[in-house]
Amino acid sequence: VILLHQFGRLRDAKHLLDELAHLADRHGTLTFRARYLLERHLENAVQAGRLDEARTIVEKLRPLATDNALTTPAHTALDVMRRLASGDLAGLEETLDRLARLGETTKNAAARFWADLFRLRLAVLRGSENSAGDSVRARATQSGAPALMRLAALELSIHEGTMRREAKYPAPKDDPFGGDEAIVAGIVAGKAALVSGRENAAREHAQEAVRRADLLGHGVLAAEATTVLCDAQVVAGDFAALAKSSARLKACGASFPSARFDATAKFFEALCASAGPDMAALESLASTNNIAPMVARRARALLGTPEHLDALDKLVVDAIARSSGLPVQVLGATGPFKPGWGIDSRRHALWLPSGKAIDLAHHALLLSLLEFLAAQGGSGTKEALICGAWKISSYHPLRHDMRLHTAVRRIRVLIEDKPTLQRRLVKTETGYAFGSDEPCRWRRSLVAPGKIR
Repeated sequence: VILLHQFGRLRDAKHLLDELAHLADRHGTLTFRARYLLERHLENAVQAGRLDEARTIVEKLRPLATDNALTTPAHTALDVMRRLASGDLAGLEETLDRLARLGETTKNAAARFWADLFRLRLAVLRGSENSAGDSVRARATQSGAPALMRLAALELSIHEGTMRREAKYPAPKDDPFGGDEAIVAGIVAGKAALVSGRENAAREHAQEAVRRADLLGHGVLAAEATTVLCDAQVVAGDFAALAKSSARLKACGASFPSARFDATAKFFEALCASAGPDMAALESLASTNNIAPMVARRARALLGTPEHLDALDKLVVDAIARSSGLPVQVLGATGPFKPGWGIDSRRHALWLPSGKAIDLAHHALLLSLLEFLAAQGGSGTKEALICGAWKISSYHPLRHDMRLHTAVRRIRVLIEDKPTLQRRLVKTETGYAFGSDEPCRWRRSLVAPGKIR
């Protein structure tokens, strides 16, 4: 079983594990060997992308986990691997600290290795500066460090924009059973090519990594490689190919299941729309920090919030901004991201914090009124709104106020959780304004709105 895993033959390893598990079940006891088989089953399930099965095995092993048990570090490491794949990232840093302490307590070099490796991978996902720690980086870049560790450190340096031009990574081997290292090397090579401005090479590396992962049954690594392929397609502006790749990623997210890959697929799907990015989808994805942090920070940046982006994020976000006429103007809020609602003039639509989209294609007057209010910085007098939205030259309260009140009431029915709350569109002493509880985001049209009669 160990050899089959090392050569990347997960399907063959699964068949052998099933046979061994059948023999272990006949004894009716969870012996040390039986626990070892469960661990190998867990490793196989996580790598292949059978994450529900992996969760079930974790629950079987959990009662056996104590600080003194020899197998506890292995249980913990494999569960961390599952959580990284599925998008269960809340509190993962604390779990990795515990795994590192277990490695020190039990003198378990493998536990220390996995703690360091997963810290590097989590730092890539989180995108936060120096989150892996200097000591972890130092150990990962030592000449005798395992290949997977060196690849993880190189991957982090790519994201941080600190990769040296002379940096080397193991090239994918011709051997079809090169195991994890060959697939990960292809993924890292794809990212390195992308940040170096070689989009075609990035796509080739990612496609080869996907092919190799599919051949060996590495479902999770196939999804990781597909994510790199999607990034390369965005940068190249090939949205037809992106639609196909995001559909594959969506299938991975559903079959594993994985909330992280599902959110990643939704992000790329949102970029494929003919009218530019689906802002409603981006709003719902912007709060997925503990599921898909890469997606969350990119979505927040596209929604107009100042965000710390790594080198790969910047490439993708800049490519989207060039192709779609972003950025978005944020009204009524500054500083860190807050969920809000928005006006999408390109789509003639609104969106709400939940990600719900509201079509205003047949409500041009309501859209014009909101656009005019946004153009005034988020507030306006009744006279200005009447003259601006209705395109009239003179304001008469007795004639026009009821028209304005009716339009405002119709807007509130659409945008307020309860129209009587008046949180998103509020009355002022002289007119109306966007509320201050939530930001309003305005994605302007490339063409000035037509005259409303």
